Amino acid sequence: MQPLPAGPFPEEVAEEAPAQPESEPKVLDPEEDLLCIAKTFSYLRESGWYWGSITASEARQHLQKMPEGTFLVRDSTHPSYLFTLSVKTTRGPTNVRIEYADSSFRLDSNCLSRPRILAFPDVLVQPFVHRGRAPSLQHLCRLAIHRLVADVDCLPLPRRMADYLRQYPFQL
Repeated sequence: MQPLPAGPFPEEVAEEAPAQPESEPKVLDPEEDLLCIAKTFSYLRESGWYWGSITASEARQHLQKMPEGTFLVRDSTHPSYLFTLSVKTTRGPTNVRIEYADSSFRLDSNCLSRPRILAFPDVLVQPFVHRGRAPSLQHLCRLAIHRLVADVDCLPLPRRMADYLRQYPFQL
């Protein structure tokens, strides 16, 4: 799972750039998509802030008393989307669908909401970890190592431990 870009959306960049001659359409590989989605599910399950199949009202209830910026990822109830991001904002809990297209994930938005969405990553400050599914101490140590070390391959670690660190290469 790649982090969401904080910069302009690809459609906005394309509008600013001069028109290029049409190239051959990108050939989509269903196997590549399946691997990407499976890897994303694996990362989310490991994260501790993936809540699975809770509803929007359940997410709202969990986030209502949490500090602003607290977020969780859950399964989308809309059949065209895999996930939804639920986050506590100044206006209260809100939900944004996470779209999957062309082998990548992005927040679903329309042209009118893009200016607000561009500032959105600053809002996501604290993952809301499910109490019953808190990450293991081993995973929390992995997160701490990733926060402190830019390249885990430079550490003098046994291969098995280095492999474990590479399985979840994120700081959050």
